[in-house]
Formats: sequence, structure tokens, C-alpha cells
Amino acid sequence: MTGFRAGAMLFTGRFEGMTDKQVFDSALANAKAAEESGFDELWVTEHHYISYGVNPSALAMAAFLLGRTEKLRVGTAVTLLPTHSPVHVAEQALLLDQLSGGRFDLGLGRGGPVVDYEVMSSLDHWERGYDQAVRVLLDSYSGKVSADTEFYEFREVRPAPAPRTSPHPPTFLAGTSPEAARRAARLGLPMLFFFSQDDASKAELVALHAEEAARAGHAGPFQHAFATIAHVADTEEQAVAELIGPLRQFYGKAEQEYVLLRDRPGPQRGEDYFEKVFEFVLSTFPIGTPRTCAQRLEASVRASGVDRVLLMLEGSGRPDLAERTVRRFGAEVLPVVRSALGADDR
Repeated sequence: MTGFRAGAMLFTGRFEGMTDKQVFDSALANAKAAEESGFDELWVTEHHYISYGVNPSALAMAAFLLGRTEKLRVGTAVTLLPTHSPVHVAEQALLLDQLSGGRFDLGLGRGGPVVDYEVMSSLDHWERGYDQAVRVLLDSYSGKVSADTEFYEFREVRPAPAPRTSPHPPTFLAGTSPEAARRAARLGLPMLFFFSQDDASKAELVALHAEEAARAGHAGPFQHAFATIAHVADTEEQAVAELIGPLRQFYGKAEQEYVLLRDRPGPQRGEDYFEKVFEFVLSTFPIGTPRTCAQRLEASVRASGVDRVLLMLEGSGRPDLAERTVRRFGAEVLPVVRSALGADDR
């Protein structure tokens, strides 16, 4: 591990009764609260064609937040690369790297095989084009790039501006599988892990990544990151009560609204799937009193070996509770975790 860092993950979720304006007003309020409360960074997501998430451009949202903050790093979690031109994504990352004074992190992923690819790209790009897109993007950071692959074919061009951060803006690859870990390792990039993985699974992928990266000549260290749902209240019962209804709504809409272009990878979901998800989330994620949140977060960092954390703090579906959670995490949880983990560093 390389040193604990805490980020507020702004999912820009639209819960029952919220307008788009309220979603974005809340995101900005939470960003300001995070900067005032001692967070290290912000992370923003990207959604297309769903009712419960209303930010179609992680890069545009990151640019806005970089302009409205002074100290925080801002990253995308994630930019859905195969739905965009990789050269253009690289240019935008380089621009934000320059304009922000080096405060920008680019997280890349491909998401699921959903209708986004029918509208913006193609399912072939999802199935076979991701590796090519990532390599074209990384080549674009060098100042000149050409391509002659199945999905990208163009003469040499010179993307600009030059990177401010050497050798290029920090770039992460999202993933949940051994294949994803090997891909990131071969390219010398750290990984982003998301809500569905337990700590043991993350630890296995971190170990695999280290082995593959060393084999490819990338020594590291790598500061991987993981996302988790977080919520703080005065009692465990209050935290669960404030979170469980909106969580059920959130996961229910996800199940209803994603339009799949092919069968979902992985095991089929039975009737009790979501109950198991809720049990996993409520029993292991940093949800509860400040003490419980600190203990669980510290335990997760130690068990996974991943010490950069993206805290999704708006799961209550209420802007007032989301901002309260941001501020209480900054004041009552993060200092405890930093102290506990910092003792090992010394």
C-alpha cells in the first residue's frame, strides 16, 4: 500500500422526487463540503439513458468540479472509453491535466453490454475493441499517434496539449476479473474496483496484478482504488433506516432500466439476489455510527490491500443527509482511519 486517500464519489443519482437541478445542486454542495472537510479527492461517474443517474459526461463534470475546487484531485469513475474516440478522450484528459495544475485522474472502463453501445458505438467495440481503445489512448499521450487495427485506422496526428503530469495524467482501468487485472498490469496502470467485490476478491486481483506487472517490467508501486457505499448516523439502526429504502429503489431501477444487448456475464440472478446484496452492503460497508464506519473502512483497506477509497455518500437519496454524511465522514471518520493506518506507515 502507498498511503490512505479518501475521495467522495459523486454518483449524481436521481432518487424519487428529485429534479435534475436538485441532483446537480447536491453534487456541487457535496463537492464543497468534501473540500472543507478534509477529503483528498472527488470522483464522478457517467450514465446514459437511465432515470436514476443523470450525468452523461464524466469528463465535463470533472472539468466543472476542477473549476469550482482549489485543492481536491478530481477523477472519472469511469469514462466509458469504447463509446468515445480514445484520441479525443486523451486530448481532454491532457487539457484538464494542464488547466487544473495536475489535479486530474482519468478512470476508464467499458461498463456492461448495454444499449449505450448501440447508440454511441457498437457491441463489437464492447466485446473486442476495449484493449485497442486503451492502447490508442495511451499512445495519444506521447504527442503523436496513428492506428491500424480492427477498430481504429487513421494516419499520424499530434494530440495536444502536452501532459503537465509526467509521463501523463494518472490513468486507471476499472475491472472485476482476472482478465481486467492482467490488462491493467500489462499496461502498467492501477485498477479501480467497484461495489460488487468483497475484500478477498480485491486482494486476489491486487496480487495477480502485481505478478503480471512485474513480468511486464512495471515495478510499481500501484495505488489501486475501490468504491464503496457509505453512510453515517448516530446509531446503527438509524443509518440502516435512512439507507435501505433508497438502496432498494436504486438497485431496483438498475435492474429494470439497463437494456442489455447480450446476456449478462456471470451467474444468473435468482429471486433472493438483491436481498443478498443488501445483506452484504449493510454488514460490511462503512455504514453506521462514526466508530463502525471507521472500523469497517480500516478493515477493508487492510484486507484488500487497496488504500485509495471512493466513498459514495448520497445513497440516502436526500441531499441534506448526503451533505451531513460528507461532513461527518470528514470530521469523525477519516481522521480515525488515517491515524490507524498511518501508525503502520511509521
